[in-house]
Amino acid sequence: MQQWMNTRLAVVTKERLDLTSHQLSMRHMDLVHRNIILMADSSICFLDWAFAGFYPELFEIRYLRDLLPVDPVWFSFLLEQMHLPTPDEEEVLSLLSVPAAVSERYLYVPQILNQPILIELVLTILERRSGLLAS
Repeated sequence: MQQWMNTRLAVVTKERLDLTSHQLSMRHMDLVHRNIILMADSSICFLDWAFAGFYPELFEIRYLRDLLPVDPVWFSFLLEQMHLPTPDEEEVLSLLSVPAAVSERYLYVPQILNQPILIELVLTILERRSGLLAS
């Protein structure tokens, strides 16, 4: 995961992520209201685990900060339950949103495909698909 992020960071910055010191733990990663049910016995049931996995806590903090404009009260409450990031962690948090944005904006060709003929093939396929979408 770190390597994937750093290859995308390389497109726009010389900075790199080093996540080796960040402990991984199970994170739900989609704590919106519709995914939380209060049961009759007062227990809590979490739904939709599609984005769940073992991530550093900073990933969930980044996600919650990104969603603050959607529901400021709810996501502020969730952020208050987490630890306050250190200045070093704030630097990591600032970089975490970059890889996804780069993947959405740029065509990323893995090193194994970094051959002129394969790049041309990929571009031809993309052109044909865009032509089909335009019809």
